[in-house]
Amino acid sequence: MHQAVTDWNKGSCMLSSNKEGCRDLPVVFRLEDMDPSLTRFFPEQLSTMSRANVLIGVHGAGMMQQIWMPPEASCVVEVMHNVGGNNHYHNVAQMLGQDYFQVASGGPKVDVERSVEALKRCMEAVAPKLAALPLAQSRKAL
Repeated sequence: MHQAVTDWNKGSCMLSSNKEGCRDLPVVFRLEDMDPSLTRFFPEQLSTMSRANVLIGVHGAGMMQQIWMPPEASCVVEVMHNVGGNNHYHNVAQMLGQDYFQVASGGPKVDVERSVEALKRCMEAVAPKLAALPLAQSRKAL
């Protein structure tokens, strides 16, 4: 995931020395790992999620953290690991106006390649929305 975010950011005209073919949106992403079970202080969880524009995680209660994300420019990637037919977080994303991508992953392993592709699609979906926000509001996403 770290490499996918780094690669996406390298395509920005803001960071690229090669201006030909770069993405002209003034948006870059920063990856933060957060395990809600290890981040026990709730205000810290709330602070982290209120600054997040992309949430990627395996289906479970921690995905409900999406309710704290900025609704005007956020995206959720849910990895469905042997839980087909559970649309809880899809429905929440739809109600909040968040972009949503689902990655089906059966068996004992998560499909990392498909998860990375969904993350890239999420960043592509959110970047124009972030770029359209007033500067003070969009700065928290960087």
